[in-house]
Amino acid sequence: MGAIAPTSGTGFSKVDPAEAQRKAEAARQKAEAARLAAEAKRKAAAKARDSVVQAQRDANAARQQKAAANTVATDARKAARKPGQTPEESKRSKEHVDTAETKRQEATQKSKGADKRLQDKEEKAALSAKSAEEAMRKANAAAVAECKTPPYSQKDLDATRPTKREFDSAFEGTSRKAELEKVLGLTPPPAAAKPGASSAVSPEEAAKEDAKKVGQALLPHRIDPKNPMGSVMNFPLKTQPDAAAKELGELLKNGESPEYRKALLEAVKPELQHIGGALEDTGSLGKETVTALGKTASTLRPEEQRLLAEGLAAGVDADARLGTGTHAGLRENIQKGEGAALSVHLATALERSGKTRPAEALTQTAREEVKAIREDFAEKSKKVEELNGQVARLVAGFGPALTEQEQTNAINAFKDRHKEEYGALEDSAKQLKGAVEVSNEVLGQKGSTLFAGKNGGLPGLEQEAVAAMKQLKGFVGTDTGQKFIDEEVEKQSKGEPSFLDGVAELVAGPKLGKDANDIAKGLTTAVSKGLVSAALQEAANGGGSAGARRVFDNVLSKNPALFGVTAEDVNILKGHFNDLMDGKENAGQALDTAIRKLVVDVPGTTGSSSAAAALRGLGVVAGLFAVTNSGTEIAKKLKDDQGVNLADATKLLGDSLSATADTGLFLLDVFKRGAPTANAVFGKLNPVGGVLGAIGDGLAAANAFQEGETLEGFAKSASAAGGALLAAAALSQAVPVAGQVVGGILFAAGAGLSLWNDSQKRQEKQEDTRAFLKGAGISSHLSKWLGDPDTAVQTGRFLDQLAVQLHTTPYALRKQLESVEDPKKLDAFFYAVEKTPSDDSERFVTQDATPGQFRTQGFSAGGHGTGQVYSVSEYYLESLADAAAYLRSNGIFA
Repeated sequence: MGAIAPTSGTGFSKVDPAEAQRKAEAARQKAEAARLAAEAKRKAAAKARDSVVQAQRDANAARQQKAAANTVATDARKAARKPGQTPEESKRSKEHVDTAETKRQEATQKSKGADKRLQDKEEKAALSAKSAEEAMRKANAAAVAECKTPPYSQKDLDATRPTKREFDSAFEGTSRKAELEKVLGLTPPPAAAKPGASSAVSPEEAAKEDAKKVGQALLPHRIDPKNPMGSVMNFPLKTQPDAAAKELGELLKNGESPEYRKALLEAVKPELQHIGGALEDTGSLGKETVTALGKTASTLRPEEQRLLAEGLAAGVDADARLGTGTHAGLRENIQKGEGAALSVHLATALERSGKTRPAEALTQTAREEVKAIREDFAEKSKKVEELNGQVARLVAGFGPALTEQEQTNAINAFKDRHKEEYGALEDSAKQLKGAVEVSNEVLGQKGSTLFAGKNGGLPGLEQEAVAAMKQLKGFVGTDTGQKFIDEEVEKQSKGEPSFLDGVAELVAGPKLGKDANDIAKGLTTAVSKGLVSAALQEAANGGGSAGARRVFDNVLSKNPALFGVTAEDVNILKGHFNDLMDGKENAGQALDTAIRKLVVDVPGTTGSSSAAAALRGLGVVAGLFAVTNSGTEIAKKLKDDQGVNLADATKLLGDSLSATADTGLFLLDVFKRGAPTANAVFGKLNPVGGVLGAIGDGLAAANAFQEGETLEGFAKSASAAGGALLAAAALSQAVPVAGQVVGGILFAAGAGLSLWNDSQKRQEKQEDTRAFLKGAGISSHLSKWLGDPDTAVQTGRFLDQLAVQLHTTPYALRKQLESVEDPKKLDAFFYAVEKTPSDDSERFVTQDATPGQFRTQGFSAGGHGTGQVYSVSEYYLESLADAAAYLRSNGIFA
């Protein structure tokens, strides 16, 4: 439709509505197409940036491998130059040098390749980011042309474009750097101070540049609608402290070095002061800001957290009433374990600057939250400890008559029946993590009056901190607790500050009182497991035994108190561990002797103390690292035509270190948890079967596991060691003291451990037992006889010990018993279980004066008249030998 001719002489034509609508739609489509194109390029840029992260990890790992290989090669060359070597030793040294040099060259090439791939990824990310920025600007221009709000803010543009540091890293040393600086619109870096110096900006310069981003996030920029393509202008908008805190967190999390992070925290002091003022906000802003600060603090070292807190404290008024949102945010940080200790650092900073009122308010909030969390954990932990006691007793009693898989299924069935209680404990443990971080920081403050308790006689935060730290003995037995300890051990292995640094000092002091010993036992085992995990991971990442050695040295040096020894003693132990890793002959016996001298066994236990067990377990692991090196003495001693066998190596090390049942549990648990990594490190030593099975075989064959009936049959299937070992391996808290196993005798005997007293709901316990037996696959008709928990435990013990008399296995007897359906025969069997006497140790009497011969006496019962009288026979079974004869006579067992 054409334009309508004008009716007057104005010279203007009337606007055609259809044509205007068409043009508007075309503009809208153009703007939308530009936005979609920009969004696609923005996503591509984000993906390219993400790929840089993995490439950076790969490059770092390759550099670590290169450094480790260089160290090994250097050590080998030094050893080869050692005077006084025999011709044979000199030949071996030369072989070591050649092997080490080959590995060094391979690691160097691998590192070069990883660096090249990283730079390619970085270049792609930089170019993608520039392309995305240009597309976003075009989309903004198209939106403005349509008289619509631009889809991308200046903050979006700044976040997308490549930073100066990203550019320098991507194009450092390339011939394209000058050209690409122009393409990407970046100014050249400052001239180097002297020839050959790096052209990269310093941490301080990078921090000053990045600090501007925090300022922009605090006071947002808006696009000038008159110049949407580039010009920006500030409006007096409301500040956004939560956004600034998040931006700071991202920068610190990605910070390349401690120097940069420290410089950035110094550079953003004005912004931190403004954020600190927002803590007085009475609305939701305070909570959002504090939770963002918590996430930020969780990435920082303690000294960096202190700098952050000091910057925030500067913006808080001396008489400030902190907003309800601030308190809610602090509680949430503690509950989530994200920067939980920031509340302590902030309270301390406020106190030091004379701002007592807000300092005490923060302290009171932290005290209340720590108290609530530790009480909740204690309550839930008590419930789970009772459940673990139940299932441990069932496994200890009936476990030997089950296969490994049947035991696992039975335990899982029991846990599934109580998944609410187990899940609740793990949820509570996640909160306790934050509470103990707060507590550890509080107890690290030397005599601060702020935490002593001045509010109307209420206990102070320091008292609550002590009470919370006492929950560590249960915490380390949870999956959450062990994971947390693993992370902290990894920090120690790298020489970084760790939560464990303060805890080790705390358990050695007087504050924890009589609980310190139990806490130390649990921590000793948990830290040792973390040490093995870190060493395996380091070795698997290419560090080899040299990397594992560094982990051992760093972690052991940090924790002498947990092993009950002095720093000097640790140096002695480290020397023995190094000898084991070098594969020196008799190194195991030397470590065993040192352990006996340095570590005192706990009186009354049937195994060694948790420290001795862990040290022996660590010794076995150290020796296994040496076995992976075919040139060591231990590897040569074991080698045959088929190579080195992992089971044989474990047996040799177990024998030399006097490994006991609790050491066996420690090793099986640690290798089960880290099976993939262990397979990567030791898999070549065990071509048939898994690493866990091979280690179990070696432990089963070790002499220490054949020194008594309780440990007899720690079978190659790893299916029993007094039963309690497997229960403890499956349930971290299945033993009275976390991490300490006493050879299984306590559980197997059942003395004083019965949980089925009259005050408990017996029906519920019977249902637990049925669930356990059903999960194990016990036949339904036999389960009816075993529904009572005491009967089930007693029957399992009976089968376990009777198997020795009949020269068979508990499993075989159980299968025979399941095939018996005659109620009279089953009644006779359970009569034997009930009537066979036990000795003082609660084990069935094996032999009597007349083994296999039992007396019988008949009794008449009933009323008057022949038809009402019936006879009852009483069998006097004085030992298991008598019981075996009695059961044969009834046709129950052959």
